[in-house]
Amino acid sequence: MDKQTFCSSYPEAYFLECDARSIEDYLLQQQYLLSGETISHVEKAGDGNMNCTLRVKSDKRSFIVKQSRPWVEKYPSIAAPIERTLMEAEFYSNVQRNDLVLRDMPRLLHVDENSYIVVFEDLGNAKDFTFLYNGEFITGDQLQQLTIFLGNLHTTKTTTMITNEAMRALNYQHIYEIPLKDKSVDLDNITPGLNDVASEFRNKNDYKKCIATLGKLYLENGTTLLHGDYYPGSWLLTDDGVKIIDVEFCFCGPAEFDMGVMIAHLLLAKQPRSFVFKIFAHYRRMNTFDVRLAFQFAGVEIMRRLLGVAQLPIKYHLQDKRKLLELSYRLVVTPDNTLSEVD
Repeated sequence: MDKQTFCSSYPEAYFLECDARSIEDYLLQQQYLLSGETISHVEKAGDGNMNCTLRVKSDKRSFIVKQSRPWVEKYPSIAAPIERTLMEAEFYSNVQRNDLVLRDMPRLLHVDENSYIVVFEDLGNAKDFTFLYNGEFITGDQLQQLTIFLGNLHTTKTTTMITNEAMRALNYQHIYEIPLKDKSVDLDNITPGLNDVASEFRNKNDYKKCIATLGKLYLENGTTLLHGDYYPGSWLLTDDGVKIIDVEFCFCGPAEFDMGVMIAHLLLAKQPRSFVFKIFAHYRRMNTFDVRLAFQFAGVEIMRRLLGVAQLPIKYHLQDKRKLLELSYRLVVTPDNTLSEVD
């Protein structure tokens, strides 16, 4: 899909491009620019997969402009719900009275529903936490802040139930279905020999049965507001501490899903395994939290990041990936027995 397809399908929408003059005209029409403000520079903001996200600089300020399109920006052949930026706006609407959540996120400054565009505060000199996959380590303070954010989010009293069914359906395919299908991804092109290793795990019936059960639970509506994609690419290290972005996969569901994804990426990034249990000490809802279920969700996330489309920037040998898949299997099938192993 391309600009022509977008413009013909959404004739009233503006198509966001890295063009200062065009963006200035658009923002003037939106009555977003300040009096006399002119756009001086536009650049890509970050390495996100899903959306067109630009940093826009004017003679007065800097901000982030983000548009969702009916495809995944990094993989245009993959269709995706166009309304996902509007789901981010709905998330902000639900947490607007929770200062403990808002303080750790960029401010939402403007929403254009017709063009599926949102404008956010620019957090300045920031980098995401994908550096963890390169052998670096998260600090105890950072881990604590990330966990406290989840606790604050999960105790938010929402004004509406966010189901986000279209984005959940997309995520369901990429977590619970595609990674378990033969030849869905050319894994040998990523790591020679990985196709054969993947086949071993795809043929484990107990593994697939548990994953199917977890997939059904993921699709059920709940009462807890989740981030929905709580991994290092959604965590930013800024001059003002850790901030959280990209809530387009948000929905009301099981709190253990968010925590499971977080645990999975600590393990995938080979962080100290003691950190997995440290996060439970900082989480506010442990009295109603199912650690076993969180470990199962973690196991699925490990599997899908190794065998699915959404690969991580990790450079592990085949044997490393086999060990991670073995850990995934144990977390999913025998989480009770795996708890002490991870400790």
